[in-house]
Amino acid sequence: MKRIISLLFMFFSILNAQKLPTIDSKLEKELTDYLKLHYQSPENYILSKFQCHDIIFLGENHYQKQDPELVQKMIPLLYRKGIYYLGMEFARRIDQHLIDSLLILPRYDEKLAQRIIFQQFVHWGFQEYVDIYKAAWKLNHSLPKRAHKFRILGVNNSPDWGLIKDAKDSDNPQVRMKVWHGEDEGDWAKVIHDSVIAKGEKALVYSGAHHAFSEYHQPIADKRKFIRFGDKRMGNYIFEEIGKRAITIFLHAPWYSARATGSNFVFSADGAIDAVINKLEPKYQYAGFDLRGTPFGRLSAETSLYKFGYPEFKIEMMYDGYIIQGPMSSYKVVTPVKDFINSSNLEYARQHSPDPSFRNSSAEDFNKDIAGTEISALNFEKLLKEMNLIKSTMNEEAGEEKDLLDAENQLMKAFQSRDSLSLANIFHKEFIRNGVVSKNDYIRNILHGLIIDSCAIRNPRVNVYGNTAKVDLFFYIKGKANNNPFPPYEYTLTDIWIKHDNRWQIITRFGN
Repeated sequence: MKRIISLLFMFFSILNAQKLPTIDSKLEKELTDYLKLHYQSPENYILSKFQCHDIIFLGENHYQKQDPELVQKMIPLLYRKGIYYLGMEFARRIDQHLIDSLLILPRYDEKLAQRIIFQQFVHWGFQEYVDIYKAAWKLNHSLPKRAHKFRILGVNNSPDWGLIKDAKDSDNPQVRMKVWHGEDEGDWAKVIHDSVIAKGEKALVYSGAHHAFSEYHQPIADKRKFIRFGDKRMGNYIFEEIGKRAITIFLHAPWYSARATGSNFVFSADGAIDAVINKLEPKYQYAGFDLRGTPFGRLSAETSLYKFGYPEFKIEMMYDGYIIQGPMSSYKVVTPVKDFINSSNLEYARQHSPDPSFRNSSAEDFNKDIAGTEISALNFEKLLKEMNLIKSTMNEEAGEEKDLLDAENQLMKAFQSRDSLSLANIFHKEFIRNGVVSKNDYIRNILHGLIIDSCAIRNPRVNVYGNTAKVDLFFYIKGKANNNPFPPYEYTLTDIWIKHDNRWQIITRFGN
């Protein structure tokens, strides 16, 4: 359920994104003409980049079916061009022997492929990612006996999530240091260096978009202000070593909003790319193109988090290339693997979930969580198709807005007075805080050890979508934690409410 709630939050946040812009006709023509003049399919575009580059990072936003399917199609094409390596976020370094064994077995072992994915992240039971291994196996078994075999390289770490016993541990820096036991993305990069660069080879490296940053450094921002640059990513390490022999290509997806790190989403490039894609003939909606030094690269991203720390930000500063596989409304979602968690791996899943609330969960609970991603994401597809039609209902549903503001104030008063009965009624039974803390744990944290001297809500913004609503606000608090006074401070919150039995209940809360 945690993953369902996190995705629902994303979907409703997307609804709050602005409409696709009506871009200047001159710019629209320039973008359209460039794409048609330099047209390449995504596959051919990726292959063409290897003429001048050795390591190509392919960054995705996750959960989009088209992305791992593109990687599947790339495997035999890479091989024909003499590129024998695919680096993958979706496997651990310590499981490399399993990957190598799988790809040379006389018969394809679906369960072993699932195990490799499972041991990297027990909630990642999606068929399209598993099938990447099948594509590599098929290629290897189509080759002459003594031919060079294709390899998939697992780059990910091996965190010990079992050290997180409860929600408090999730926020404890010392515990989290032990979880990662000194590993970082420099270790990911070392795999690429040792197995590819040091041997004079080339590789496609497939990962989440942030891991794939090469020349660009990811910013950390709060309250629309730049704070600092984040930790170095895998691509950053490789770029430091080999410079522009390494580039990053982005697979079309929404971007994080400038309004709230890790919560709201907006169209990439302020919607200009989608505005152009939607008017193209189908052939040109499936394409790869350069950003550096092109009209697309000069597009801005004022609505996105990625502008922070970069004066006069343009999207060519972040990525070298871009791949579109249709308008966002045409994107599909990944397929859950049936019974991905079962009696044979349940205990491992319990101990290796990053969410401590799963420590005693059943296999059914895990599989519902994974399948819930599909259910929510199917809503995502529908909502994406309606993005251009939906506007904020702030003015149209003033009565509901007032009820929600009253509910927020009731929650604040119950929070301050430590009124357990009111809190239990206001929080939905499936409530989750920041995707980790359950309803009971959150209320317990409020009632034990926290004394609030004063608190207040500032600048609430309400958007209502039928029986669901999103409230963004600033929350001021002053008090004591474990009898130790803490200085007054203010932080941002985003609350998702649902109407249940004709009353509003909060189902998830995200905040700094």
